[in-house]
Amino acid sequence: MSFMAQPIRDKKSGIFYTRVSVPLDIKDAFCRSEVKHSLRTRDPKKAAKLHAIQYAEFMAEFDAFRRRQQTLNTKTSKHKHAYDELTRFDVAILAARFYKAEYEKIVRNTSYTVLGKLTNNLFKSNGFNKAGVRKS
Repeated sequence: MSFMAQPIRDKKSGIFYTRVSVPLDIKDAFCRSEVKHSLRTRDPKKAAKLHAIQYAEFMAEFDAFRRRQQTLNTKTSKHKHAYDELTRFDVAILAARFYKAEYEKIVRNTSYTVLGKLTNNLFKSNGFNKAGVRKS
């Protein structure tokens, strides 16, 4: 049974961060044994959501690094490089980063009362109550 890593809380500040060990197969070339990133929140629920996004970004970064290493180790065509193509996975990672940045802009520029009203209106229009249960 495997578990996904959990966000870690800093003992002094109480702010959560993501810390991931670099996989052994790329550790030497990556020049680091672990990577970490602040989630900039003290809220455990928000930290769990942001951690999942950041964890996926780290895994994508490791995969991209592996692909670059393979490209450098194998002979490629003179006219075509692996850097010229985006895979579906690359596009998904770029979309996740864009979504995260836009979400953070909205949270920074919008008061929580406005977000609460928008959420309540969204729930009501889709037939849910405040607890998220569909009305019959």
